[in-house]
Amino acid sequence: MKRHKVLTGIGAFVLIGALSGALGDDSTEATASETKSLTTKSLSEDSSGAEDDQAVEETAVASPKPKPKPAPKPTNPYGPQPAQQAQFIMIANEARDNFANASNDLKAGAALSGRNDAMCQLLGSGQIAGWTGTVTTLDSNGDGHGIVTIEIAPDTELGTWNNAFSDIMDDTLVKPGPLLNKLLELEEGENVRFSGTFRGSGGTCVNDSRLTQAGSVEDPSFIFRFADINRL
Repeated sequence: MKRHKVLTGIGAFVLIGALSGALGDDSTEATASETKSLTTKSLSEDSSGAEDDQAVEETAVASPKPKPKPAPKPTNPYGPQPAQQAQFIMIANEARDNFANASNDLKAGAALSGRNDAMCQLLGSGQIAGWTGTVTTLDSNGDGHGIVTIEIAPDTELGTWNNAFSDIMDDTLVKPGPLLNKLLELEEGENVRFSGTFRGSGGTCVNDSRLTQAGSVEDPSFIFRFADINRL
C-alpha cells in the first residue's frame, strides 16, 4: 500500500513535469510566432516606406523646374522707335561726344559737319514716316499758325520755326487745316507718331535753329516740316 502511494506520487510528479514541458513548448512556439510576425510586419513597413521614399524622390526628379521669367524689356519713354530713327539718334549722340572731346575748334567743327553728312546719308531725301517722340512745345505765332517741337531723345528735338520771317524759305509753321486741328487736340508731354521732311540749309539736308556751333551739336533742334501727327 505504501509502495503504491509512492508510485502514485512519482507518477503525479512525472505528469506535472510533462504538462509543464508541453506548456513551455507552446509558450516558446507562440513567442517565436509572434516575434516572426512582428519581424515580417516591420520588414513590410520598411519596404513600404522605402518604396514611398523612392516614389517621392522619383517625383521630385521628374518634376520640371519652373523656367525663370524673362526680364521685362526696357520701355522707351518716347514710344517705339523705328530703326532709322534709332540710327539718327546714335549719330547725334556720337557727334556730341566727339565735340566734347575735341582738343581744338577745328576738330569741334569737324564733329558737326561729320554729323550732318552721316545724317544726310541716312535720310536720303529727308522725308521720314513713323517716328515717335514727346511733344515739348505747342504754340502759335502772331498769325495763328502752329508752332510745334517734338523731343525724340534727350537733348535732341525737331520742330517748326517759331516765327514767320525765319520760316519764309522752309514753310514749316502749321497753317489752318487738318494738321492744325490735330494739334489742337494734343497737350505738351504727350507721345506722338509723326511724319514729314527735314529742311536743309547751306548744302546739307539738315538744319537746326540753334545760333551757335556748340548749341547745334550739344542741343540740336532740327527744322522739320510736319505732314502728320497722331497721338500714340
